[in-house]
Amino acid sequence: MIFSDYHLNTKKTTPKNLIFWMFYGKIRLTIECLTLVKKFTRYGTKPHYRIETSSSEQPVVGHIWKQMWVAKAIAGGEFCVFCRLVIIINKKNMDDLFLVLMLVSFICFMWSLVRPNTFSLIFFNKLQKGGIRLALGLAIPFFFILFGLTTDLRDSQEKNVAEPKKTQEIVEQKQVATETKNETTSQSTPQLPQAVFDVPSLIEKNIDEVKKVLGEPTEFLQPTKQQLALTDIWDMSYTKDDTNLLITYNPKNKIVLDYFIDGNDKAKLLALGNLQEKNDAYITEFVKNVSNSNEILGVKIIKKLPSELDGSVAYNMVAFQISNDEDYNWTDCRFEINSGIISSGYEYKTSSGIKANDKLVIPFSEFTKGGERFNFLTQKPEKIFIACETNGQHRTNYFAIK
Repeated sequence: MIFSDYHLNTKKTTPKNLIFWMFYGKIRLTIECLTLVKKFTRYGTKPHYRIETSSSEQPVVGHIWKQMWVAKAIAGGEFCVFCRLVIIINKKNMDDLFLVLMLVSFICFMWSLVRPNTFSLIFFNKLQKGGIRLALGLAIPFFFILFGLTTDLRDSQEKNVAEPKKTQEIVEQKQVATETKNETTSQSTPQLPQAVFDVPSLIEKNIDEVKKVLGEPTEFLQPTKQQLALTDIWDMSYTKDDTNLLITYNPKNKIVLDYFIDGNDKAKLLALGNLQEKNDAYITEFVKNVSNSNEILGVKIIKKLPSELDGSVAYNMVAFQISNDEDYNWTDCRFEINSGIISSGYEYKTSSGIKANDKLVIPFSEFTKGGERFNFLTQKPEKIFIACETNGQHRTNYFAIK
């Protein structure tokens, strides 16, 4: 503890003079101290002022507390008037200090316009009225500049402190939102069933190979010779874990035409067949109820075929001979010869098409263009365009005529 005693003459001491003394340095304040307390005691008829300074046990860098009691002793009496002035100085409110000093400078400047001699003592009686007014006037912009600089410093410090906290809060909010979303999704999304039939693995197989994988069908009726002569479509079905799989195939060449799983939920149907709604190897087609288009009856799976038809073309002086070299029937076919980029050629249509691995002979006279028939004697066939439906897929190709 450091003690310093100052005895002031009561008759010559006024509150104004006491404040002047502090500015002059008569009462020294140590900047390293955390607290500065002026205490007033009285001995006899003269007032006695004692300044006590003490260091903080846990000093805080940048913090200075100054507590000053300015007192005037009333001569001959026991009553004293105390005025307390507290100034808090730290890195965060230096701008407040300079703002106060700027306002005080402005007030003093305005007062100096009326009574400049009031501040003569501050300047050791060395300045005239004009000099005093100039000094106080310059103090205003000086403290204003310091106020602006310290305000920017505080804002940047607060921003540097606030931004990491704000970033952390945003990250925490996103984490909470993600966890909530995941919980909501897991609760709202029903669990899909396990695959019962692995349909994609059966796409490239014929009916005999499918039976080796799935075993004997649950429902199957062997076609008779008469039935085989009348139809190219037959079917068999499998039932497993309450899931029905219907397989349609060509009994003559054993080619599977499509698979069908019954149900009314798209997601469950795809899961039951281990299917993807879009795939390069197969096509999934949801079959709708004829009486209610919003209701589905199941999903049909078809092998995806190449876009070009596989066949060949030959001709003589009377007709074309067109061969279907595929294992699938061509239906709803359109044949067009000598068509141009813009102009159309001579055309022939047939709904029956061409059976799988079969041939079709079309006479030249069947090809027409605007009511005019193709004449082999006056025109030479150069190319033929064929477009047909194959197992639910529209396919085309151009064939050169040799």
